[in-house]
Amino acid sequence: MNTRKTFKMIPKTIQNKLIACLKKDQELTDKLKKEGQLEAHRYHPLLEEMHKTHAIFLNQVIQDYGFPTPKNSSKEVSDAAFIVLQHAISMPLFMIKTFELIQHQLDVNPITLAYLEDRIHFFKRKPQRFGTQYDYTLEGSLEVWWLDGSIEDVDVRRKNLGLPTIEENNQRFENVKRFTKEEANRMRDRQNEWLIKTGWCDKIDIKTCEIQYGK
Repeated sequence: MNTRKTFKMIPKTIQNKLIACLKKDQELTDKLKKEGQLEAHRYHPLLEEMHKTHAIFLNQVIQDYGFPTPKNSSKEVSDAAFIVLQHAISMPLFMIKTFELIQHQLDVNPITLAYLEDRIHFFKRKPQRFGTQYDYTLEGSLEVWWLDGSIEDVDVRRKNLGLPTIEENNQRFENVKRFTKEEANRMRDRQNEWLIKTGWCDKIDIKTCEIQYGK
């Protein structure tokens, strides 16, 4: 990636395309949800295809102008770009390399970086530092993903970013649907197959996670 063009202004036409990517993403997600198709798939293939297309476009923007920030575009465009990046889960190398590129940029929101770092650790089957990622346990309940350290340690990191505590954040998910153990185990099996297929991790990583995390 070309870091020398980081602060080159992004043309308005390209900024508008990035905002349009976010709008299309939201529209498709809402459509699939209304049709009851989201729950039938761990990751709906239509969403995956769209996310890949948007990620390829964002990658070209980064190559030409640097990652979108309020400095070379606007806050709205930067927020849209981060959502495109966080949804690029079928492209692990792109997500990881982009994170490495922007993690020390002063004009990048540290909260969005925390979400991105946790998301990468989640898919790599590693513990997360900020407690932003949630997943279904093998018992069928939605819980915060494996933490790097104690809840108290994570809450300190969250407080430094202005985020609520883990306990406060958990309240957002109190009424989320539960699954049976059988459903939860099938979901986890499909998830593991997808993680290996996309290159996020291998069977050894998954086994290590199962032993150390155990949920």
